[in-house]
Amino acid sequence: MLFRPISKYWMVNQCKTLKIDLSSIKCKIPKHTKPLTTPKKLIDVLGDGNCWYRCISVWINGTEEHHELVRLKLYQFFITDDRVRAYVGDMESYLDINPLNIIGTWATDVEIFATALMLNTNIYIYSDYHKSWQLFGKNGTYKDGVRATENCLYMCHLNRNHYSVVADVNTPLIK
Repeated sequence: MLFRPISKYWMVNQCKTLKIDLSSIKCKIPKHTKPLTTPKKLIDVLGDGNCWYRCISVWINGTEEHHELVRLKLYQFFITDDRVRAYVGDMESYLDINPLNIIGTWATDVEIFATALMLNTNIYIYSDYHKSWQLFGKNGTYKDGVRATENCLYMCHLNRNHYSVVADVNTPLIK
């Protein structure tokens, strides 16, 4: 597994797709590839129940300010995409329990799955509890892994209740 963050080109394309002002792009993540180890540098976001969407906003344009738009776009994608519907099953029951269209509702693995599909981008989540990475595949599958040339998003799930952006990972120890 590699740490290969998205590029400014990816950011520009996502801003265009989501109709986010291109002039606000602030690229904060260094562009380098290395083995995917433990997180070294995190970009923290406000912990107000919107942290997942704030992290995605940071990846898209470098700021948290578009988290509500990211949530809205994900909700629109969520209720119309057949892959999400197949994954969720009873959409109405799911949204009754997890109303992702309401600001402040926490994201679950289902919203992370849908985010990877919507952005057509693999997402890695590091759990500080499990001390491991979990892949959410851009096509809804995990078994195919990630090509070495693909750029991905990286987040850290902290204390099982908050997400932060992983801006860098530790250099592996040489034995």
